[in-house]
Amino acid sequence: LKELTIGFIIGMICMNLSLIVSEKKLTSIHTVTFSDSSGKVLDVKEYKCGDKIVYPDFNQDKYYFFGWRLDAPKTMPDHDLLISAESVLLSDLCYFNEGEITGLKVYKNTIIIPTYYINEQGQRVNIHTISHNSHFYDKNTPVHFLGTIEDWCNITFTTAEANPMFHYYDVYMYVASGGLGVLTNVYIPKSITEIKNYQFINNYHMDSIIFSDSVKVIGEKAFSGCSDLKKVTFTTGTTTFKKDAFMNTSNLKDVYFTGNASDWLNLDFESFDSSPMSSGEVLYFLNANGIFEQVEEIEVPDHFTSIKPFTLTSINNLKKLVIGNKIQKFEESFYGSDSLKEFYYKGTLSDWCRVEISSPENSPMSFAEEFYCWNESGEKELITNLVIPSD
Repeated sequence: LKELTIGFIIGMICMNLSLIVSEKKLTSIHTVTFSDSSGKVLDVKEYKCGDKIVYPDFNQDKYYFFGWRLDAPKTMPDHDLLISAESVLLSDLCYFNEGEITGLKVYKNTIIIPTYYINEQGQRVNIHTISHNSHFYDKNTPVHFLGTIEDWCNITFTTAEANPMFHYYDVYMYVASGGLGVLTNVYIPKSITEIKNYQFINNYHMDSIIFSDSVKVIGEKAFSGCSDLKKVTFTTGTTTFKKDAFMNTSNLKDVYFTGNASDWLNLDFESFDSSPMSSGEVLYFLNANGIFEQVEEIEVPDHFTSIKPFTLTSINNLKKLVIGNKIQKFEESFYGSDSLKEFYYKGTLSDWCRVEISSPENSPMSFAEEFYCWNESGEKELITNLVIPSD
């Protein structure tokens, strides 16, 4: 009994000592020092042992922040901590030359492209150009562009190969949701007046794109190779489509244009593949009620003297075409208009015979099932038995 009593007393003393130590441990205060990758102190905080550690925002103008080190604890241990940021100088992410990126690098298995960097003089230098370079990596290497689509549209690419989209499958940038993501449904903001050459070449994720009315020009091969692009919407503000702007967009289906037939016929397409209809299946115009409807009939205004190149190319839903007798020339206008059924020429057969046509595929006669013109009495007439007039 004496031994049991002594053991009990010793046990109680040990338990009390343990509780005292635990209480002291829980109430002890320690410091957490946060630093950047160079060792510069960013913040110092005090926590009790066991408290949740709140990590500060990393806001260093000349660094790209990956996160705090992976082994950083979530709760405060019973000792002081030094926690460093995983970061890199923006100026170390690429090869730079006065606002131009002349080469890309891989950092932590990722190509990172900033919108600016801080030069040796401590000045902020905005990126305005990416030039052709020989630093190529595996096509599956992710590319993180640290800007928005607006920032991307303000960059000039000196060649198609200079654009990372030309080489790499996944190019991420800050999207509408606020985080980094690939481009799928894209809206070009009003601050952009031109889509520059090669701007989105070979973008494999783009599903649709809407141009604001501020966009006047779509550059050479700007959307070439956008193989998943299915829908394009643009306004009468966009008037010029440079060479091969929509080349190899094989899945493009719907093209929406906010103007009418006259507006469409005034567009400038530099080549067959400049027009979204070189791949598109269905063209829509905005009607008087503000609703898009399929274009099945186009009447060329009577004052037109020619049809601009590629304006009537491959409009697969076009069934009826009416043109005036002032038209003097067809040049690269109708290639691929296989759905055309009725062609009306508002002049006589003699007038039609004087129209200059550069090649068979550029004539609506090569595609239309029925040809109508006006006889000497001013009546519309379906031409069935062709007699070439003596004049």
